[in-house]
Amino acid sequence: MRRLRYGFASVGWTQTKGPTLRREATHCIAYHPRRFWWSKRIAGGAVLFLILLAGIVVGTTRATKSRYDSLVETYREAGEPVYVEDFNKTVKIAEDENAATYYTKAEREYDPLAGITSSRQFNNLIQSCLDSGTNAFASEIQSFIDSNGLTLELLRQGGQCERVEWGFTYTRPLFNAFFPSFAPTRNLAKLAAIGAAHSHKSGHDREALSRVISIQRLGDYRCIGAPLLVGHLVAMSILNLPCSVVEFIGHDLKVEPRSGGGTAEEATRQQVHALIDALLDESKLRLSRLHGFAGERALILDSVNEIRSGKGVAWYPAPPLPFSWLLRPVFTEHARQIAELMTETVLAANSETFPEAMRLYPDIETYISRGANKLLPAAILMPSYERTILLDFRLRAQRRMAAITLAIRLFEIDHGARPRALEELVPDYLDSVPCDPFAEGSVAIRYLPAADMPVLYSVGENGIDESGTFELRSDGSVNMDKADLVFFLNGDRPQGR
Repeated sequence: MRRLRYGFASVGWTQTKGPTLRREATHCIAYHPRRFWWSKRIAGGAVLFLILLAGIVVGTTRATKSRYDSLVETYREAGEPVYVEDFNKTVKIAEDENAATYYTKAEREYDPLAGITSSRQFNNLIQSCLDSGTNAFASEIQSFIDSNGLTLELLRQGGQCERVEWGFTYTRPLFNAFFPSFAPTRNLAKLAAIGAAHSHKSGHDREALSRVISIQRLGDYRCIGAPLLVGHLVAMSILNLPCSVVEFIGHDLKVEPRSGGGTAEEATRQQVHALIDALLDESKLRLSRLHGFAGERALILDSVNEIRSGKGVAWYPAPPLPFSWLLRPVFTEHARQIAELMTETVLAANSETFPEAMRLYPDIETYISRGANKLLPAAILMPSYERTILLDFRLRAQRRMAAITLAIRLFEIDHGARPRALEELVPDYLDSVPCDPFAEGSVAIRYLPAADMPVLYSVGENGIDESGTFELRSDGSVNMDKADLVFFLNGDRPQGR
């Protein structure tokens, strides 16, 4: 006898030569597949799928990481900072030769004006100083300047230094790093602007121009500050103050004659030419721009890398395992694309003209709104930088027009009248007439000496020459976002209420 292959396990049917048993067995025997046959195949398929998925994730991660590392290496070869540690390269400077030493002391010595508690009140005070038709706050301004005599002297001494080292050290993650407050530096610049305008009104133009130069130097040195775009914006706000003061004092600035022998109250020719050169030197501004955008890039890359590594950040928690592992190549590729977008933004900001900058400016909003990118960190981190670029070009135009204004004043003192055309300033007062950064191509700043309100002007954001027209806001101040960008040669800029 032999045991049957299929049957009920409890019965254990056997097969013999008898016909009855054979028939009964035929009737009772049934086919049963092996236990867990399908589940084993499903499990095997799942294992193969996971192995395949792991291979795809690992391969994609390596490929995206290789592209990302290659891009970072190109930045490093170009000498650009990429990560936070790249901003920690300090240079040893003796304390008495370091401008930051004097600026830090000036911030400690600064005595705020009683009753001025907001930036708006401070700006109103500056406007009062720059308004030739009013003596509002005269006693407050005099008291403010008298109480900050040491502060102004420290500002002057800092401006005489040739180098600066702020001594800041930043750590990862950059979004958690401690950044110094910029408010004290802004207050120093505003104090010096008020002091310069007050000195001019008092007939002390040598002192006034010295204080304007102090603001210019403070702005230049502030450009080498915190690696964030806000640092660049603060530097631009400081560097705009010398332009405002020059617009106010330029038309009747008292300067020693060409032959020399001026009074102690008159500004020296050396001062005027030094300020013209400083206004036309945009290297520090370019450095600040690169520093600011590189800092923004480092901040974004730092944040994405924290998320990619599974740590997450406060405003964007990392996905739980295994999704953080599966999404790692997505975040790596995302970081590479962000780096490229920021690089294109820097190239646009460094353009010679605003129209060229807008052609080169990457379409960040379209990238962020495309498909799944809405869910990625860039949708939160990357704002539109167009306004920042606009303000940068606006400052360039203002600085160039301020320099031209000083050159016009020197020409007027030497010849008894303003030049009929800006070309008359070359080469004695300017090496060349500065170009309009808002105009297409190499077009010079425009000049209207015979207008009811003589002006220098740039075509402004819209790129259209509107013959030096300007529009006023509801408060009576000039709307710089409309019409042409105008620089008033008689110091008669309309002030807001």
